[in-house]
Amino acid sequence: MNLFERDDELKVLRELFTRSLEGAGALVLVTGPPTAGKTELLYEMADFAADAGAVVLTAQCLRASEVAPLDMLSQLLAKAGSPARHVQADGLLAEGRAAAAHSSDLRSEAIGHIPGQILDGLCEVVLGPARQEPVLLLVDDVQFADVPSLQFLLHLAHRSRAARLMIVLAERAGPETVHPLFRAGLLGQPHYRQLSVGPLSVAGVDALLAGWAADGARPSAAVVHAITGGNPLLTRALLQDSRAAGAEAHRPGGIAVGSAYQQAVRYCVHRAQPATRDVAGVAAVMGDSASPELIARILDRGDDAVERTLASLERTGLVTGSRFRHTAAREAVLADLTQRERTDLQRRAARALDEDGASSTTVALHLLSSGYAEEEWAQRVLDEAADEAAALGRPDHAAAFLDLASRACGDARRRDELVMRLAHHEQWVNPFATARRVHRLTRPLRHDRVAPAHLPLILRHLFMSGRLDEVAAVLPALDAARTVADPETALRLRFSRLSLGTWYPALPDDENGREDVAASTETHPDPRLRAVGALRALLGPGDRQAAAEEADAALFGLGTGVPALEAVGTALVTLILAGRTERAADWCERLLEGEDESGLAGRRLVLTLIRAEIALRHGDLVPADRLARQAMRLIPGQYWPLGASIPLVLALRAAVAAGNLDAAAELAGRPVPHTLMDTLLGPLYLHARGHFELLAGRPDGALDDFLTCGRIMRKGRFDLPALAPWRSDAAEAYLALGCPAEARWLAEEQLALAGPGPSRARGTALRMLAAVSSGEQRERLLEESAAALGACGDRAELAKTLAELSGEGLPRGAAADGQPAADQAREPAARCGTRPAPHRLLPKTRPVPSVYPARTAPGHEVRAALTSAEERVAKLAARGRTNREIASELRVTASTVEQHLTKVYRKLALTRRGELTEVFSC
Repeated sequence: MNLFERDDELKVLRELFTRSLEGAGALVLVTGPPTAGKTELLYEMADFAADAGAVVLTAQCLRASEVAPLDMLSQLLAKAGSPARHVQADGLLAEGRAAAAHSSDLRSEAIGHIPGQILDGLCEVVLGPARQEPVLLLVDDVQFADVPSLQFLLHLAHRSRAARLMIVLAERAGPETVHPLFRAGLLGQPHYRQLSVGPLSVAGVDALLAGWAADGARPSAAVVHAITGGNPLLTRALLQDSRAAGAEAHRPGGIAVGSAYQQAVRYCVHRAQPATRDVAGVAAVMGDSASPELIARILDRGDDAVERTLASLERTGLVTGSRFRHTAAREAVLADLTQRERTDLQRRAARALDEDGASSTTVALHLLSSGYAEEEWAQRVLDEAADEAAALGRPDHAAAFLDLASRACGDARRRDELVMRLAHHEQWVNPFATARRVHRLTRPLRHDRVAPAHLPLILRHLFMSGRLDEVAAVLPALDAARTVADPETALRLRFSRLSLGTWYPALPDDENGREDVAASTETHPDPRLRAVGALRALLGPGDRQAAAEEADAALFGLGTGVPALEAVGTALVTLILAGRTERAADWCERLLEGEDESGLAGRRLVLTLIRAEIALRHGDLVPADRLARQAMRLIPGQYWPLGASIPLVLALRAAVAAGNLDAAAELAGRPVPHTLMDTLLGPLYLHARGHFELLAGRPDGALDDFLTCGRIMRKGRFDLPALAPWRSDAAEAYLALGCPAEARWLAEEQLALAGPGPSRARGTALRMLAAVSSGEQRERLLEESAAALGACGDRAELAKTLAELSGEGLPRGAAADGQPAADQAREPAARCGTRPAPHRLLPKTRPVPSVYPARTAPGHEVRAALTSAEERVAKLAARGRTNREIASELRVTASTVEQHLTKVYRKLALTRRGELTEVFSC
């Protein structure tokens, strides 16, 4: 048997045994914390004595609620002497048990439970053999022995001073003295010795680890000692875990902590006294907040008693002070508690900490673990803790605290308020859970119990749910609330009003004032209003550069915290639409760096949508598709059908751009809410679906989607090519239908709107113009398109232009011995993951028709797409005739006139009757 740092104790025991051979009896009490190695020491002595020819009598005492009288003694005498002595011992034991049965209290040490003559006879059973040969009597865990057996041991000790008998008792040291009269009786014996066995030192642990690995690589003794406190059982358990973990865990200085260690921890706690388990349980529940005073208050025990118990746990190697040495030890003790015990201790710990002045967050975490919040003090703590968590940027904690408070609250009005606050934080943590609460969020509106501060939250969820009629119904309440709300709330209401008006252009204007809340502080406008103002300006006739600079300034003012994330998303969208995708990507990286491990799903959703849009505009189609589908999983489509359209559009655009017809067909076939077309999302969806129709070979359906997209954007006064370049898309559809004049007109119009700087809208418009041009002009337009698309970083569109350019010959400045344009076309296509039509990327040595038709003869006008009947109706309408007047003059029905005008509007991409005058003015 391997014993470490027990040489001194073993030497003393052997010397005492040697002296007992000469008739000098020995009485030894070995004490120490649980699992410190006392039992191993007794086993070592048993082997030593047996080798010396001694009779070894052993007993192992166990904890039990009721111990039979003389149970320990019956174990000792089971091997005492000859069969005759066995018969004698059995008879005396029976008499002793019978006498003890009449005792009034078998647990009392003050009562003599066994008559003296019976004790003398029992002692003779042991002393008789000792006259012939040495005897070693070993009792382990003597603190659990029955009182009659202890009285026998004292009687025997008194008579063994001059006998060839050595008595070794092992006792587990604890916070309280067990059997004080027995201990006093031992101290009164002149041949009594006490040995203390403590934990291993760092050197002792190192010796235990010496045989760990043959190659010398073993865990650091200092690290192991810091975890186990030198407890041999815990140390061996760590080594067992490390073996199970494999070689990777055995780097020098490393150690694996696993199930074997936790089982050893539970064993140590259970081997101690019941009070030790109680104290360990409270210390585990309280964690870093534990202190002897608080533990004593929770258990309703004296401070001294708790401190002694903690000292015992420290000697066992489980704690230092009142805190566990390792998290795994604490977890093991917690797992050993029943659910009822744990819940009760958490509640009592929360109350004690609150009374002790601990922070609300600390107390609330214990309430959260207990699930208790019925009393007023608990509601107060959870309310304060939610505010603290929100201030620290932890909406997950704030939502958890408010969820518990709302479930336990009995007052309906206060419960509604708590649910509102809960949803405000939960939307960033778990959008699915927040969406499920929409019915609870809107219910208080019908009872007029909602606070102004919660109106933006309600409106946001109504919008995402597609309940736009209800959004419009709530707006008067929001506008009225701004006049009475505090400045911060009024500012949030204003931001919500502007943001909703941006995404839902059909909303009526704010009648309570168009000025910003921040107007009173013109030198330091609020960054939230700057963010939404920049987007609104860009969607109108605003300057791209000015809008981008304003959005960038807003981002600097907003920071990266969760509360500002909605405004941050607005500013990032502005940068993207202004052509500053690289800047938007930089801001995303900065936001991602600030993201912690809490995994806020709402935060991930916003950033994932932004990153997917950036990837699409860079032509990075594989990551764009991945990010879009991630966002689809993060958004609760069954509750937020309108909001779910955003990642759906992104995924559809990515699938179409990659040429993945099957994936695009599946996405285009998914239902969308009818209210989608009333929002800014409607044109985006039509734009994506139109491209799917083109990919599927249905240019007529594509043209209808593109023109409808244009009508909605022009009607809503947000006709921005960067949002949806419907003109160049409709031009492509017109080309596929054999209408080059219409394609030219739309491409020229988009080119004029796009402006001189490099942009995707300009690059695609130039490519469309090239498709209806020829010769050097066609080549020049394609080169300009490639330059614009290359500068804005859109590799997918650049690949299309380069594919067309490769069919025109070498670009200017190209080497004469190769096909650079074709090679350049392949590179961006491969990088972005497109699957274009094969002829677009074939070298010129294998000529194939261009995807675009040859340039038609000049002189065709836009109205050439009309039939003669449509043109007659359109001309009369352009002159100001009403439908009835046109019908009467042409001798057709008014319904026929309406049908002809509808087709004219669609073919000419017109949105109102007055535009006919411009088209037919020549």
